[in-house]
Amino acid sequence: MEEDKPSTARDDGGSPKPTNEETKTQNGEQAEEADAQRSGFRRRHSSTSSEPTKMEGSGEGKGVTPPEEPPRKRFQIPRKTRDKKALQPISSDSREFEELLKILHGSYLEPNSKILFTYNTAQLIHNEFLEKEFTEKRRQLKNEGRLDKELTESYGFLLIDKSQVHNICERGLHVGHSRLTTLGKPSMGVYLSRFADLLQPNPLEPGTTGTVFIFKVIKGKMKLVYDNFKNNQESHLGNGTLDPAPKHECHILKNMNAVNSLLSYRAFERTQYYFYEYGFDEILKRPRHVCPYAVVTFTYKTDPTPRQSATPMSASVPFTFDRQNGRYLIFNVYISKEIYHFTQNLNFCVLKYLIAFFFR
Repeated sequence: MEEDKPSTARDDGGSPKPTNEETKTQNGEQAEEADAQRSGFRRRHSSTSSEPTKMEGSGEGKGVTPPEEPPRKRFQIPRKTRDKKALQPISSDSREFEELLKILHGSYLEPNSKILFTYNTAQLIHNEFLEKEFTEKRRQLKNEGRLDKELTESYGFLLIDKSQVHNICERGLHVGHSRLTTLGKPSMGVYLSRFADLLQPNPLEPGTTGTVFIFKVIKGKMKLVYDNFKNNQESHLGNGTLDPAPKHECHILKNMNAVNSLLSYRAFERTQYYFYEYGFDEILKRPRHVCPYAVVTFTYKTDPTPRQSATPMSASVPFTFDRQNGRYLIFNVYISKEIYHFTQNLNFCVLKYLIAFFFR
């Protein structure tokens, strides 16, 4: 039998017509070529337009690239200078200034001082290290079982030179700043005044200006000290004076409350606080329970009212004060200030006979 050969269909022009298999093959090759062309176009398009597309952002299809942003700088916290860290000036109409005035006025020995002292400027002191140690000292005393009255915060005052402000603000008050030896060796503790209007041994002259430091203090356990003025005259180096007492934080004079006038005998020395701190077996150079709080400047004015004597006896004694020589003139006789203050507590007749006996 003859095998059937596939006949090739011819069109009217006599050319053979492709079969179904050949048509499918040609269509597949054309589709592959078209896909290759489209993929190549996409690759070329993406490579050329990728950067503008990223820059356009939300401006879709507009083709306008925004200006380039400047490079961002690394953020750095500004450092505060030492002055800004330690001292904060406050205005005279602020609430902080009013609080300072309450502290100062509440610490006067004589009420009349309110009209004699004018405070010009004030600055609060911020020292995180000293404040932290002050708090730590208070916590330590509390853990030792100290009484609440020993943990109470109060204030002490110190008249200083203006050049010492920054040093005390940054480092605190160190031992050895004072020459007083009334309550203890100055090389082992610090001295502060109890009263804000009793800042130096001699009375303030009208028109005097000065700088006063206000310290927050914790008195802790106080040791009462007897008068030791005779031995105090021997030396200013602390010879013969008391050492700091263990398990104590402060020395005060036993009859401190007997001082009731700025003109009392040795009123300044007798109203001092003496602070110290033991660290193991040695004295620390800076007591932690004495912390700088504020610094103010003042002007001392003239007293508009005549000063009344501390005792009725002295009011009947006619006297004048010679500022140049530092002596009192009583009954036309010059005597020293020490003798005058000593005789304030004596009877007028006794004073009269003493003067007549010693100066006849």
